[in-house]
Amino acid sequence: MHLYERLQSQQQRKMIDQEIVDVTLFCEQRLKIWGVNTLTSQVNFMLFHLAMALGRIRRGYKVLPLHAEFFAEIEQAPQFEQVLAVHKQLLKAIPFAVPHSEQTHFIANIYALAIEQPVLLKNYKAQATQA
Repeated sequence: MHLYERLQSQQQRKMIDQEIVDVTLFCEQRLKIWGVNTLTSQVNFMLFHLAMALGRIRRGYKVLPLHAEFFAEIEQAPQFEQVLAVHKQLLKAIPFAVPHSEQTHFIANIYALAIEQPVLLKNYKAQATQA
């Protein structure tokens, strides 16, 4: 099932709203601008996870942060600063506060994507230096 169809299904179930759908699709477009192949199952999962997390936050729930050892491993990665910059850029599209615990999962997803598709960080860095 395509991402948009999955989002529509969750919207019908009242798990997310139109604003969350819009934010998720904006993030998909931003990834495309950075050269990411958004047709992969990894990107589909990442964006769907984002939408469901935002829905959960809107409903007043949050998850525990990513296991500290896993997150520390990501923080030690040479590309962590760039991953964090991408994360902060995408976070700007979200019109409400996202708890730090949720952000650790977002960062992990961006890190995994950066490993799978290094073009993300390469193009993000190129665009950031042009701005």
